[in-house]
Amino acid sequence: MKYLNFIVIAYILAIISIPIANFFSLDIQILTRFPLFNIKYFDLALFVLLIVTFTSNFSSFKYNKNKTSEVLNFLIVIFCLFQLVNFFRTLGFIEINAQVSFLGSYLALFIVFYINKFMNKEQLKLFLKNKYILLILISFFWQSATLYLYFSGKASIQQDTMGQRVHIDAINQKDVIGTANLLVFTLLLALFRKEIFGFKKIVNLFLTFFIIVTIISSSLSFHRGLLFSIVICVLMYIVYNLRQKRIKIISLSIGLIIPFFIFVIFSETFQKSGINPITNIVNTAEYASDTENSNWEKGRGFVRILAVKIWQKNFWFGIGMDSFNKYIGTYKASTPHNLIITSLVYNGLIGTILFIGIYLIFYIKTFSLLKLLINNKITEEDKMISIILVITAFLWLVPALTQEIQTERYSSSIQYIFFGAIIKINDYYKRQLNGK
Repeated sequence: MKYLNFIVIAYILAIISIPIANFFSLDIQILTRFPLFNIKYFDLALFVLLIVTFTSNFSSFKYNKNKTSEVLNFLIVIFCLFQLVNFFRTLGFIEINAQVSFLGSYLALFIVFYINKFMNKEQLKLFLKNKYILLILISFFWQSATLYLYFSGKASIQQDTMGQRVHIDAINQKDVIGTANLLVFTLLLALFRKEIFGFKKIVNLFLTFFIIVTIISSSLSFHRGLLFSIVICVLMYIVYNLRQKRIKIISLSIGLIIPFFIFVIFSETFQKSGINPITNIVNTAEYASDTENSNWEKGRGFVRILAVKIWQKNFWFGIGMDSFNKYIGTYKASTPHNLIITSLVYNGLIGTILFIGIYLIFYIKTFSLLKLLINNKITEEDKMISIILVITAFLWLVPALTQEIQTERYSSSIQYIFFGAIIKINDYYKRQLNGK
């Protein structure tokens, strides 16, 4: 369990390093790399996890009687071996640091393998419980830092197809560090705070404040996916409480209305700083629904056509750990921003079959846990965390189909912990139902 702590700490350090490096004008690489070896803390944490996994006494492995979970373990091992082949096949094509980052992104799948083999449901629940408040505090720090840097003028305002976005940049920042799943997970923890944390007044007040700050901060840089995720989280909260015949709509409404009043009261302050949050939200909602807009896909449809053509020329094994930009010729284009198409480009048909097979099992397990929840087969003590994990997993499909999560190892590593928890909880209750 302690080795998963290294992964979470590396992720947290990467997140807080961005606003700190921005504010103090520091090179972010100084904050995110182990100084003696010039290796990123995440890569070091993953390396330790891999060593522990394959140097441990194999008798300590927990054999999972669930055949699907064992198939998943097998696919993860084969896929990661495939990536090692890809690494050495394309070694030297681009700078070694970038190739190590590629490799780390894929090997992060061993987090799920580690959870499957070394942890039981109770250990994993204890791990998550110990991290609830820490993740909320980090998310709160990120949202607060975004607000502060925005008003202090240190955050940049970027023009976008749908308007403007606040962006925090740091010197020598190379990695994209996603926070979408962190926001979803912590927002759900805050919404279901009484079910998770009990009736502690101080915790309740803090988490209410956290929800308000999160909504205000998010409105400065609304993405369509982020808007969709927040709306879904709120709707699921409402549906759950209606099903439980609890009236919490008034308190929820107050929590949602407060940011609106803050926007109105401080509208001049926001506008002087360069952004109108309410306009941002309205523009984002309108843009998200305007599917006939020629810019709706932000040019990614064209990039995906290019990507498919590149894959067809590298059909079986893909381009490996190489730069996508080297293959697009004179075109100015981003990456495909799609889990499947990106995998085809880099991994070819063979690697993609393995990769999609892994994700398919992730969601087979997620649907299975959802079915158990609907049929009231989960005990009260496990129900709420199961609901939060299931919602977070389904909302992970938003960045999966619109962003480059395959090569963004930080937030993906956290999501793999969530998937590992889903698998463990689901398999435990399946065994209980089958009397094993």
